[in-house]
Amino acid sequence: MNKIIPKLHKINENSTPLCVQINLTNRCVNRCNSCRKYLWQPLDIDYRLLKKIVNELIEMKVETIIFSGGEVLLYRRFLDILKYIKENSNIETSMITSGLSDATINIMEIAKNVNRIYISLDSIDSEIYRKIRGRGDIEIVKSTTILFKKYNVNTKVWITKQRLNEKYIDDVKRWCDDNNIEYNIFPVHTYKDLMIEDDIKVLSKYCMYSYGFCIIDASLEMYSCCKLPHDNDLFEERRQDLCLGNLKDKSFKEIWFSDGALKIKKIIHDARQPECVSCDRGHSVNEYYSYYIENKDKKVFL
Repeated sequence: MNKIIPKLHKINENSTPLCVQINLTNRCVNRCNSCRKYLWQPLDIDYRLLKKIVNELIEMKVETIIFSGGEVLLYRRFLDILKYIKENSNIETSMITSGLSDATINIMEIAKNVNRIYISLDSIDSEIYRKIRGRGDIEIVKSTTILFKKYNVNTKVWITKQRLNEKYIDDVKRWCDDNNIEYNIFPVHTYKDLMIEDDIKVLSKYCMYSYGFCIIDASLEMYSCCKLPHDNDLFEERRQDLCLGNLKDKSFKEIWFSDGALKIKKIIHDARQPECVSCDRGHSVNEYYSYYIENKDKKVFL
């Protein structure tokens, strides 16, 4: 958040996104109770097309690329694209992972070529972890997290708070503190039976993510918000009416600055959608942003 706030004045309907998230694959090792992506078509982005997209983002001077999935570590040429970006640009890269690596994953090489790693860790109790994640060995996740930290990459644990783990969050926090690992806690944003009522927030008036963020999924559809493609829900639930376009048909730049995309981004910027109710990542930033928009012409901002 502290990195975004000084850049709020740069964000408008005609600006290049500060950050682009690319979901490299729909395939996943988990079967999480809060996600249905494992039911989606098991697509991977073609590597040649991925490089083309990345080159365009380099040319547009995008500041950050986040790689996710599915499970990003299942993408066969993940290390190749990290190296390519590091060798050809100043773009910072992040990855979101379950931490369920195997012997074929070179953690040290990934750590050398990525700037930040976010690892999902919802419980350190193996039984609770399996109830939430469906599959996987919590000991592998813990060891992978510690290894990334050992190789001096900026490593952070993401804890998704829901009814199954709300009494066990402190255990994860203690484990992180004991291993000198930072963490964030987010409320679960899918399926009401998993949500905790106290975690629902009052929405800010405006949303900066519609102008400052873009997500590309494995089908190459573009959205200006990670909630709109219903990334953890059923594929049929995605908001096709708010899709900016598909990279099979046009370039990123053509889509992002098209009249249709500009119209959609303004709708999302000005009017809260049903999906916004469960937004966690942008709440604090959007409070600052909304205050800025409403007061930017006052002398304090000049």
